[in-house]
Amino acid sequence: MKKGKALMLSLLSTALLVCAPSYAGLEHKQLLNFAHVNCLFNYMKSMGYETEDLRTLSAGIVEKSTLDPEKFVRVHELVKSYESSAKYKADVDTNLTKCFEIPFDKNFAKKIEEIALAK
Repeated sequence: MKKGKALMLSLLSTALLVCAPSYAGLEHKQLLNFAHVNCLFNYMKSMGYETEDLRTLSAGIVEKSTLDPEKFVRVHELVKSYESSAKYKADVDTNLTKCFEIPFDKNFAKKIEEIALAK
């Protein structure tokens, strides 16, 4: 369990530093941060790792946001349906790799922006 938690914390610290481009608005950044954390949560849960810290981060993002909680539900659904298009030499779990592709995928960012701008 400690190994999983250490992996999670190292991934998360990197994720929160790079997951939102500087040009994005606050709402876009909040939704993109949530997408990244949600993706990591889904991966860690599927692997049987401890997820309490990620659950707390996800909840905190939603609670501190002024956005409609329904937007976060839509982002969660978007993350679940996202499929990695990258090819790797090593056999890497695509549920993990997609977590690191999401912040840089222009099509994903466009969908996040649509959710952020929706009334």
